[in-house]
Amino acid sequence: MFALNMQSKHNIKEVTGLTFEELIGMDFDDIDKAIEQKIGKKLKFMRSGDPRLIMRGQVYHYLGRMADMGDIDKRLGEIADSAETDK
Repeated sequence: MFALNMQSKHNIKEVTGLTFEELIGMDFDDIDKAIEQKIGKKLKFMRSGDPRLIMRGQVYHYLGRMADMGDIDKRLGEIADSAETDK
């Protein structure tokens, strides 16, 4: 079994505001919410144009064409608005 040393656990607590033990029992959404609460703003995951990723098959990511949930929500909102206008 993998074990973190005390310095790593301290660093996790410092950055996230959560202990290592709390983190292992949480899902990703709960961790994101806890970090957002600690920093006082919404997390935004940026796309990077890291050229090393294209070699690993991440073509859409490299070209900046990978959609995140914000992009999908925005597009669905546009579709819904245009459907209401067409009525």
